[in-house]
Amino acid sequence: MPDAKSDLKDDGELKEFFYQLKTLEKDHFYAKIWHIDIISAKDKKSAKAQIESELDVILAEKITKKETKAEFKIFIVELTNEWRKHWTTVHVCKVCETPYTHLMKKQMNEYCNSEVCSDRCNLLVRKDKIDEYRLQYGKSPPCIYKITNKESGMVYIGQTTQPVTLRWYQHMFHLTGTKFHEHVLNSKIDDWQFEVIEVVKDVKTLNEREQHWINHYDSINSGYNTATAKAEDKSKKRQKSQDASSNNDDKKEEENHEYKQSTENL
Repeated sequence: MPDAKSDLKDDGELKEFFYQLKTLEKDHFYAKIWHIDIISAKDKKSAKAQIESELDVILAEKITKKETKAEFKIFIVELTNEWRKHWTTVHVCKVCETPYTHLMKKQMNEYCNSEVCSDRCNLLVRKDKIDEYRLQYGKSPPCIYKITNKESGMVYIGQTTQPVTLRWYQHMFHLTGTKFHEHVLNSKIDDWQFEVIEVVKDVKTLNEREQHWINHYDSINSGYNTATAKAEDKSKKRQKSQDASSNNDDKKEEENHEYKQSTENL
């Protein structure tokens, strides 16, 4: 690694340069970012030479027909105070409270919004915003519902922030093997009565209000509920759903990679 002091000339000081290295693969509609960072040097030419030396690559700012040796295209620009602040200021993720900078996110290929550290945290923020929108505009107020078996009078108590008709449909046709769904499976749809018993103003109290109605109808001992309305239980379900979604995304990415390799061999 070159000695930084050797780059100083008279009263000149080292400057900071932001750079991106992009691939030159012909089968892409646009070049992919391979590396991104900030480097100190006396000028742009010295910064480029230092990057080539440190990474052992050949770089070019412009790719022409005469340029045949370059391995990567480099975008490099001197950092202004404004852009230095943008790339290096430390933020704290509003979801997981992990400290991060925008430069760190770029280096990790995270393209989420500026309030969070990763795409995973961004999904959680997006869900919260959807819930806020539903509450503000009344599209789907959070509520407690009761499903009653007309013949036995046994009930199931649940909560939802989804449209209640969707939740009713899910219980009737997306069975999961629970005690309640086993009874649904062995009956007809008109054996059941669905009703909203409380519209909840504050979504944070959903678990509390669900537990109130579970106790009121004693639906664990004499109904179809099998567990209390604990916040941690709901969180685990949401996390399981998010992990499943993440696994599906990984699987799709792997399938796309395999497809690309197969088409390259044609």
